[in-house]
Amino acid sequence: MKISASIYSDKKRSLNEVIEDLVNHQVDLLHVDCNDDLSVFDDIKIIRSLCNLPIDLHIITEQPSKYYALLEENPVEYVTFQYEDLKEPLNIPSTVTGKKGIAVLTPTSVEIFEEYKEFDFILIMATIPGQSGGKFDTINFSKIREFRNKYPSKSIHVDGGVNAEVSFILRNMGVTSSVSGSYLFNAASIGNALMNLTKRNVESEYTVSDFMIPIDEAPVVLEKSLTLESALKSIEQGK
Repeated sequence: MKISASIYSDKKRSLNEVIEDLVNHQVDLLHVDCNDDLSVFDDIKIIRSLCNLPIDLHIITEQPSKYYALLEENPVEYVTFQYEDLKEPLNIPSTVTGKKGIAVLTPTSVEIFEEYKEFDFILIMATIPGQSGGKFDTINFSKIREFRNKYPSKSIHVDGGVNAEVSFILRNMGVTSSVSGSYLFNAASIGNALMNLTKRNVESEYTVSDFMIPIDEAPVVLEKSLTLESALKSIEQGK
């Protein structure tokens, strides 16, 4: 699983200092939040002048079309639009390169991805957007499973409340990328935080019941309805 560093979560240092630190620690992606602010592309130009790390851009806006020309002029590797804020159809032109994603808040069903099946990934917001240091909402574990079952060829990105223990669970659930902000920058060092986000053994306050597959999602056939056909169908649906 890739770690995408939320660059604006560091409130103490300049953008140049933050990017230099992240480059030196070999972070995978640079997560750039855009709350309907076109000037974010000035920062993207600065980032491009400093390094070649992939940029993971998350745009919250009612009018996505006003960003298309800027995305053509300043290509990024990943661009995501927030579903709940959209007030116009999301028709990203083919001239906008990079992988495309749709972001959803915790209350929003992953079924909305049916509208965006041509996109490459979903970004599941596991805390309130813009709320630094929020706690991961465990309901999103079931959303990840549901999305993985519905769209096995699509990638899953997660943002919000990702610490060492959540990262460990997400990796085992097959999540492609997770965004880390306050956890990454509030640690003793970025290197220490990255090590914790990727290590194999962690202490955890979560229980197995928080993220295990519940019985209603498990491949089960009741004995009274057991046939070879029903058993094979259950195996296929349960993957």
